[in-house]
Amino acid sequence: MSILHKCARAALISVVAFSATGLVNTRTEAQLTLTAAGVLRGFTLSTFATGFSSSSSVGPLGIGFNGDGTVLVTDFPGAIHKFPSHADGQVASAGNLVSSNAQGTVIGIARSGANLYVSDQTNGTLKNLSAGGIVGSVVVSGMPSATGVTANPTNGHIFVSTLGNNVIWDVDPVAATKTNFLNQTADGLSTDGTNLFMESNNHILGYRISDKALIFDSGTMGCAPDGTELGSGTLAGYIYVNCNNGQFFEVNLTTNSQVAIADSGSRGDFVSTDPTNGTLLITQTDRVIRLTAPKGGGFGQTPEPGVTVGLAGLGVMGAGLLLRRRRK
Repeated sequence: MSILHKCARAALISVVAFSATGLVNTRTEAQLTLTAAGVLRGFTLSTFATGFSSSSSVGPLGIGFNGDGTVLVTDFPGAIHKFPSHADGQVASAGNLVSSNAQGTVIGIARSGANLYVSDQTNGTLKNLSAGGIVGSVVVSGMPSATGVTANPTNGHIFVSTLGNNVIWDVDPVAATKTNFLNQTADGLSTDGTNLFMESNNHILGYRISDKALIFDSGTMGCAPDGTELGSGTLAGYIYVNCNNGQFFEVNLTTNSQVAIADSGSRGDFVSTDPTNGTLLITQTDRVIRLTAPKGGGFGQTPEPGVTVGLAGLGVMGAGLLLRRRRK
């Protein structure tokens, strides 16, 4: 089945159900659990939020963190929830639903400077996203199936994947312009500002940003990979991969060894780093799981000073990023 066919099929079955009390969960999903290898490595899991609608089998996708401590989460096919804090144990409900899917299928969230941006897969655009979770004006259009997004920390640009359309765009959100960075079909993206990593046709690929040279290829992964994020600290040299089949992998960027550190979950999609404490939020069909690294390790980019100070002053843990793959 082609990627585009999968996308179309998902669109047909992803009507979000509502009741008088809020979103209806149609089923209870499996719980992501550490494998023996994950336990041995010193990882731990906790649950950030449950209660997302699983009627589409896709669930939460992009995650964005605000300087006031609130957290935004997109919920396929386009709803956005705003959580009051970064604390674990929260629930998605009608009470924190701030946007419906009327604005299009919003997917990934990325922060550049003080601003949040969200990809709109239906309309092929990158849009402004307010701290309150309201989808705003179009920043750049003409990117059919805009899906994965990640911010380049060196220049503030946003990389945007176009699932099934063979282009990764480099968007300057200030100038509201886009350039073709690479002709490559991709889904989840992550970057350290030097290299851009992506899921592409069941591979994890890495390209050097300066000259677009291919510097890493995982080979075919059998877990239906999707969202990606780089390790930091003692986890530098690894990339972490959320999979559609309920597994979560650690991939060594030097040796290419691939180890499942968690499994028995539901459909995994994007992942997002909480840069104030270095944990990783992992999307599943009806929940978001937090992965805490072993001592000295973390995930993702170094936080911007303004964001870090704002969150630390509130005494909360979090701040974040994006990503998603439309294996619908």
